[in-house]
Amino acid sequence: MKRIVIVGAGFAGLAAAKAVRHSDAEVLVVDRANHNLFQPLLYQVATTVLSPAQIASPIRELLKNQRNRTVVLGEVGGVNKDAKCLYVSNQARRMFPFAMTSWLWLLGSRTVTLATMNSQSSRPA
Repeated sequence: MKRIVIVGAGFAGLAAAKAVRHSDAEVLVVDRANHNLFQPLLYQVATTVLSPAQIASPIRELLKNQRNRTVVLGEVGGVNKDAKCLYVSNQARRMFPFAMTSWLWLLGSRTVTLATMNSQSSRPA
């Protein structure tokens, strides 16, 4: 069976998971938080216009109708191409087997922001 590993459950990660919901592949979603946060509305939470529950939704809830998905809380610690294992760090170090036939990189805002940082000073270029 094919396996798809999605690292990060931001907007791109959730869109990717939903895009393959009807495929016959197993989908593994790994994120360090158990929720998706809509950050542009954080200021409204700070001013008590909205409650935190209105801008943060559990990842499992967002993908609840998707039978082929597994959501894992943790950070990717590494990939072993030869053993075809993905290492996820959480309370217990776990290994997940995956079939690696191709790569797809979905660059989120954090990745794009880091790419524009000046490596010498760690300030925006």
